[in-house]
Amino acid sequence: MERPGNDGHRNCYFCGEEGYLYSGYQLGVDSVEARSVIRKSHEGWPGIPHGGVGMTSFIELAHVLGADMNACPWSVRFRFGGDRLAIGDPVVLRARKVSDGIEGEIRGEESRSPYLKGVYAGSCGDHPGGAVRDLVEVLGLPLKSSGTFAIPMFSSRLIFRREHQLYRRHRFFEIRETEPGLSYLITHHGDTRGLVHCDEMNSLGERGVHPGPLIAMLDETLGWTAFMMVWQGGVTVELELCFLRPVRPVDAVTVMGLCTEIRGPHLKKIVRCHGGVFITEGDTYRPAVYCRGRWLTDPGFKEKMLKYIVPGYASLQEDE
Repeated sequence: MERPGNDGHRNCYFCGEEGYLYSGYQLGVDSVEARSVIRKSHEGWPGIPHGGVGMTSFIELAHVLGADMNACPWSVRFRFGGDRLAIGDPVVLRARKVSDGIEGEIRGEESRSPYLKGVYAGSCGDHPGGAVRDLVEVLGLPLKSSGTFAIPMFSSRLIFRREHQLYRRHRFFEIRETEPGLSYLITHHGDTRGLVHCDEMNSLGERGVHPGPLIAMLDETLGWTAFMMVWQGGVTVELELCFLRPVRPVDAVTVMGLCTEIRGPHLKKIVRCHGGVFITEGDTYRPAVYCRGRWLTDPGFKEKMLKYIVPGYASLQEDE
């Protein structure tokens, strides 16, 4: 049975005739499948799809199979690998119910191994309470210095409602160095205090912000945290998230990332980071989403990274 992918969503870019990665699906008894083609609008790095598109697509399929994204806590785990996808590739998206949740994958039609695997569970299992408290403590530390850089935003369609996408063309990251010498990164979207106003974001039903934009922002924030620590670009390998409470359209949130470990040789490193989305009221931070993950750096991505964060970098390279 084929149905449109718009089960009660409001202002969701995945829904309706336009769709994003898919706009219809085949629903079975305990499974769902969709097909699409990777387009320019799905880009993260030039020529490469944004990881947030795939992860949000899995969230959409899990929702179709009955996952209640407003019934917190719940968790989701993603692993990237296998055959890479590029612009123009046809893809198959699948999800199915299992004994303890929902699992799924995204792969190219001709691929031998999946580009992305996802697992949803209706609980958080090993609750990250201690790690969350540590992050709240970091957010409260006095600052020694800070600096902001901007890059083009490939994910504006994924994160923001249609009427806000035109002027959300860049994303801003602020590197904050605390008095104790600890550095972390936060995401700005137009608010000088570092807050993200959720009334501009895609929503899931009437009650909460769509989890996909929150996942995409955490992936970007933690990824750039990793890259700035080692000064190399790279790709997400694994991402785990625990949704502790719903984020409402009336909320303002702080999105932050902090690196915890760097391993590997000079040219290829595995970087571990964690962070979260915190509902923010004055100096109070209420944890909404906790995230941790691993990133694999690649020297070949450094030039692309510099192109986006250093003004005039491409012209300087041409002059040389």
